[in-house]
Amino acid sequence: MHEHDKVMIEQWTAVVDRYAVASHVSLPGPLGTFLSAVSPRKEERLLDACCGPGNLTGTFAPHVREYIGVDFTPATLKKASARAADAGFTIGVRAQATNPLSTLTAESPLTAIVT
Repeated sequence: MHEHDKVMIEQWTAVVDRYAVASHVSLPGPLGTFLSAVSPRKEERLLDACCGPGNLTGTFAPHVREYIGVDFTPATLKKASARAADAGFTIGVRAQATNPLSTLTAESPLTAIVT
């Protein structure tokens, strides 16, 4: 792992709890507007690229067949999974990798991507 990667993981781990509740990423109005703009359908597989602590999870996961969060930082993925569980559903998460998207396969295509 490159030194830059280690620093990024360290920095996001240090702020994950504060970022998860920051108003600029968790206000219901903008999240609802984003949901309306994307208009996900129940049969879709949605990828949340750089999902962080799951700020979009509660908004989108109930509206799609499968919600997959990818992120570089294990602490943010842990927070995203916990938030989903608290809301009563599970999400697929992909742990750190140099390229988190490299863990996805073409066997079941994605139908929507958000970030």
